[in-house]
Amino acid sequence: INVLQTQAYRATGDGTYLTRAAREMALYLDKLQLGSGLFNHAESVPFRWARGNGWMAAGMPMILRYLDESDPNRARILAGYRKMMAALLPLQRDDGFWCQLVDDPKSWPESSGTAMFAFAFLEGVKHGWLDAATYREPAMRAYRALVASMDEHGNVRNVCIGTNALNDRSHYLARRRLTGDPHGQAPLLWIVNSLLSTPATEPRLRTPETSGLFVKRVDPASKVVSYLLKPGLLGWNQQGLYYTAQPMSDDGRFLILDVADDERKVR
Repeated sequence: INVLQTQAYRATGDGTYLTRAAREMALYLDKLQLGSGLFNHAESVPFRWARGNGWMAAGMPMILRYLDESDPNRARILAGYRKMMAALLPLQRDDGFWCQLVDDPKSWPESSGTAMFAFAFLEGVKHGWLDAATYREPAMRAYRALVASMDEHGNVRNVCIGTNALNDRSHYLARRRLTGDPHGQAPLLWIVNSLLSTPATEPRLRTPETSGLFVKRVDPASKVVSYLLKPGLLGWNQQGLYYTAQPMSDDGRFLILDVADDERKVR
């Protein structure tokens, strides 16, 4: 709800939507945020479902980005946001993911919540709400894990199906895991957009033109530009990985997964 209201504000410029989003977020904080910083799925359901927490994690920086400093709910949201981000740090798995039940390490790694948490970290660093030295690398570790989890068509795996609140742990553990579901695809693109818009002093995504990983090809008939990954790189499918210019973006940017400081370390 908070994400939707914020996007409605962006689309219309009507501050009513942003005020409503902030007020709604403050209610969620009062009703569902625990002393630990995490959120129960519902008042009567004491389980910290990943995507439920993900909507809170992603929604707060979206609201804070546009909310006026004088708004009566801003300080409450910023404090709740920082508290949640601190709670998430020690719960990240060694492989970069967070679990389906965020604070239950015996539950399975879930992609949509992971992507939303990484986005929330990156936005906090970018806007100065979070410490870069503390939060950036966990965000990038999650991003690299998500990229590695994609199938050959770019679909993110292990995205939990839509889930209603139920006071039963087995209900969450048995949820079906989807591949290519928008709940996983969209927040991965939020991460990419956040990386593309970071200040010039921060590490950022490269394009094929600035990366040493690709060979440029121009089709003589259609003039469509594509980029073929150079032979000999580690772990990549040499035959099938192309990035074509026309569908990527109106301003010529490319969504490239190369984020390593040393391109020889790209996985």
